[in-house]
Amino acid sequence: MKQIQELEKICQIQDKEKRSCKIVKFIVSEYEAHRGIFKNKINAEDHIPSNITRKGKSLFLFYVIQLDYAMKSQRLYDGAKRTMGI
Repeated sequence: MKQIQELEKICQIQDKEKRSCKIVKFIVSEYEAHRGIFKNKINAEDHIPSNITRKGKSLFLFYVIQLDYAMKSQRLYDGAKRTMGI
């Protein structure tokens, strides 16, 4: 509730540049605090297998990040690890 009130207050700022800057800072703050829609966020970088080569890590990130936008992340990471035999 506090976040909604804060965002509503920000949206009332008349100066577009100042308002935009405050909105970006608000969203980044919410993201870093794992609040709201970011509560269950998962980053591909946090799921890189440690027991594969540098090339394997690069390929893992390349393919996983491309597909990340189209499906539930955790499911994608688990499938990618299974595919790579990890």
